Amino acid sequence: MNIERLIQSYICKRFFKLAILIVCLTFIFLYSTAKGDTYLQVYAKSDNYIDTLGWSEHYLKFGERIAVFIPPYTAHFTVFPVEESLYSVSIDFFELGPGHSFRQVKMTSKLNHWQEVTDLPAKNVFFYYYFRLTKDTVANFSYIPKDSLVSFETIHYVSWIWPNSYSDFKWRARSDYLENIFDLYRKRLGVTRSNKINFYIFPASNNTIDIDIHRGIGFDIPDGNLYAVFRREFDSALPEVAQLFVIYETWGYSARMLAVGFSRYYLDDIYLAKEMMPYISAKKVKAILSDEFPEDIHTADILSGAFVRYLIDGYGLAPFKMLYEKSLPGNFVFTDVYNESFDELVDSFIDYEDKLKLDEPKALYFSDIYSSQHWFEKALPYKIWLASKSNKNDVYLKRLGACFFYLGRYAESESCYTILAKQHNDVDEAVYLQGQAYLRCGKLEKAIENFKKSCKSYPNSAKMLAEIYLNEYRFEEAKAVIDNIDDVPDSWTAIVKARLAIADGQNARADSILKKGLAHSGKIISNVPGEARGYIDSGYLLMFLESYENANTELTTALFVDNRPYYQALAYLALGRLYDLKNDHRVAIEYYNKAIGLNSGEYIDNLAASYVARPFKLR
Repeated sequence: MNIERLIQSYICKRFFKLAILIVCLTFIFLYSTAKGDTYLQVYAKSDNYIDTLGWSEHYLKFGERIAVFIPPYTAHFTVFPVEESLYSVSIDFFELGPGHSFRQVKMTSKLNHWQEVTDLPAKNVFFYYYFRLTKDTVANFSYIPKDSLVSFETIHYVSWIWPNSYSDFKWRARSDYLENIFDLYRKRLGVTRSNKINFYIFPASNNTIDIDIHRGIGFDIPDGNLYAVFRREFDSALPEVAQLFVIYETWGYSARMLAVGFSRYYLDDIYLAKEMMPYISAKKVKAILSDEFPEDIHTADILSGAFVRYLIDGYGLAPFKMLYEKSLPGNFVFTDVYNESFDELVDSFIDYEDKLKLDEPKALYFSDIYSSQHWFEKALPYKIWLASKSNKNDVYLKRLGACFFYLGRYAESESCYTILAKQHNDVDEAVYLQGQAYLRCGKLEKAIENFKKSCKSYPNSAKMLAEIYLNEYRFEEAKAVIDNIDDVPDSWTAIVKARLAIADGQNARADSILKKGLAHSGKIISNVPGEARGYIDSGYLLMFLESYENANTELTTALFVDNRPYYQALAYLALGRLYDLKNDHRVAIEYYNKAIGLNSGEYIDNLAASYVARPFKLR
């Protein structure tokens, strides 16, 4: 099979990034085996209101400036070794807010010796910052310099991303979310800045000197640099983090509840708080809002966001700004601004939450925002509300069924699609979706019946039915179904038609079909690089071209970018088939078992189990 030119072209377009990925992974492996060297630990105190204001801990690289953010100051530390256990330390202190005050301090410091910088003023209060250098003998660090990142520029951000990291695949969708929230603050609340924020995204919290290893974020407000971690298991590259940066920069320092709450103004905290209120007493709500270091940060953030939203919506932005500017941790000035005490305002807030009602525009907004980020658990309550309350029941019912499917809740997904099919039994798409739901629930005969009903006029039904027949090696039936589709309009059609051509021994025709299919799957990847479908299709197309290594790369990428159980199982199933075609059934079985171990629905489970017993083949 002569595919050399095709593969060369494909490598140029798609696998240049793979080479970068391999180099980067090697880079991390080499550096992660080295022990961490020196930490910089910093905390701040005030004589007024509260003992300890914050704590930060950074990996230290000598000679490089570290931005340590503990309100009300950003402190730039630069450290050089002088002799054994003795260091020269230069610190630039920048007060938060407009008209920054500045102080520079230089001193020498011994290892493990706490040193103090005194009398740093903010809002007529004096603060004290303490720091020490200390050795670490446990944690491993993989230092990644900022110049290894590549830039991605949007309206309000210059995002710097590690090539082929998880965030690289996901950043287009996340960037849209960040810009959407930033625009709301800019246009509706007038909270903005003149220059773009440099947003540095790293794949781990302890691999750069710029990120506080405990919080996974870093603020360098004087230089306009924001640092965050974005990987599948941990994500601090969020709109509220970016907005907190702008709020501190433009409004300055204040109590945690006011700063964090305002940063979350455009989130759905008022609706989340409503669900919490029956289980939290008024006394507890007041205690949580007043606490600068709450134990349950998740609850504290939601209540802060909801309370600030209540204050601004009920009393206006100007009074809130006055409250923000005059307040300090442990010292609110509610009575001066609102002529009501904190206790009275919280009681009114709780009553407001009790009466709060969700409406369709808000439910749709949060449903769409969360779905775009693949946060389907967060989207689900809004999709349920829309499907039950809106007049557009059929549209929202379909979206709810998809959400249940993405969460691996197939019986509930089937219920949605069954209702939809009953309401629209003459609509081919509804019949098709019900058939897919039947398939995931193991109701194969019912699924086939639905696909047969709609296959002549709905191409997806024809492709699915042909795929089922191919999986059972019923080639003539598959051919009769798929012949209704002319040419190769998409990658799924290419996969099915190529399998039939290979089964017929028409290798040249199969190659032609597969090349057309690669163009289609490449477009899918370009449009949605953070989802698995395009990579899985490319994997199959390359697999049938016998370009096994490239197919393996695509399928492995699918597993990396998408954690929805159904798509993960599809990728594992494809990898099993790939190794069967390479005549390595032992490895194939390992992948089939991984597919079975996921919550992917009964059809995929049964198919993978059949291949464990009998290897996959194309003829």
